[in-house]
Amino acid sequence: MTQQDATRHPIVVRSVEQAPHSEVHLEGVVPNETIAAVRPKAIQTLAQTLVLDGFRPGKVPPHVAEKHLKENDIVREVVRIALEPHLPHLLDEHAPKAVAAPRVFVKEEADEEGIVFTLAVPVYPDIPLPDYRAIAARVLGGAQPHSEKEQKEALERALTLLRKEHALKARKALNPQDTSTLDDISEDSLPPLTDEIAKNLGPFQSVAELKDALQKDIGVFLTRERTETARKSLLDALLKETDFEVPLVFVELELMRIMEEVAAQLAALGKTMEAFLDDLGEKREALLQAWQEEAARRVKAQLILEAIAEAEHITEDAEAVKRETDHILSHNPSLERESVEAFLRQRMRNEAAFRRLLGEELHNKAERDTPMASLAENKGNSEK
Repeated sequence: MTQQDATRHPIVVRSVEQAPHSEVHLEGVVPNETIAAVRPKAIQTLAQTLVLDGFRPGKVPPHVAEKHLKENDIVREVVRIALEPHLPHLLDEHAPKAVAAPRVFVKEEADEEGIVFTLAVPVYPDIPLPDYRAIAARVLGGAQPHSEKEQKEALERALTLLRKEHALKARKALNPQDTSTLDDISEDSLPPLTDEIAKNLGPFQSVAELKDALQKDIGVFLTRERTETARKSLLDALLKETDFEVPLVFVELELMRIMEEVAAQLAALGKTMEAFLDDLGEKREALLQAWQEEAARRVKAQLILEAIAEAEHITEDAEAVKRETDHILSHNPSLERESVEAFLRQRMRNEAAFRRLLGEELHNKAERDTPMASLAENKGNSEK
């Protein structure tokens, strides 16, 4: 139907109201005169898919088809055809922030004015941001650096692990059939850490040099841990203090992402989702229901971060997005450019929002090169 049809065949809007789950519900009526005008087309459209003996597919005459079609199907098709030319205007006027196509519900009870319908339109929610800067300051105040005692204990654990790895390697060198693991080696049985052992672990001339490298690396690791803890605490506080509902369509999309993540992890282990569900004794629907809360939490957190980015006038670096997209597509050519770009833009805005609120210093410390990266590389080279 054309815009001219919309003028000739009007519909009536009875009410518009906000509904749960960030939806707008619009109740309207397809008037009797509009029904009379579009019903023949509705029957003709449905007749195209009707299969009857004695008629070729798509060639059932409308007057014959009407006798074999269900009245409910005809009514729904009448509403669809009648709404089609009006829908853009209805959304612009009553649900300008629509994020997906509306669901259409047709009232079964008769109405003297015509066919009563409801449009359920998911819309982007209004997000009443709390004082997120004050929340971030509170989180930072509680994110104390790790104590000297904690760093010392972490160093001792790292040294013990290296001593175990050295002992296990020596044991297997003497007996290639030995099936021992790190858990089989007790700390009491370990030889003392000597300069000679330190030399075998990398470019170190002494135990002191090894400890120094480990100490620096542990400092960076603990700083990264502190940064991640601060981010989680900030998100938890924002979620607690920001009250709004999210569109179910967003939650459903996030559930699909979670399902894809799990499927990818299972595939890496050589398992299928079907086998995983069999092992759990669960059905797919039950699993989706179990993940519903987590999916809603993820969606809400993302919407809050996007609202903060908008409030702070944060934008992504277009050149960086293009550069990263090209790099990803060079390794994964089957991916869609638009999807990759959207993912990167979102990730960059999130990162910028965290940095704006928690400070560059905390993040810069967590991003410094770790000395143990070179240690691991040299350790690998020494074993060749």
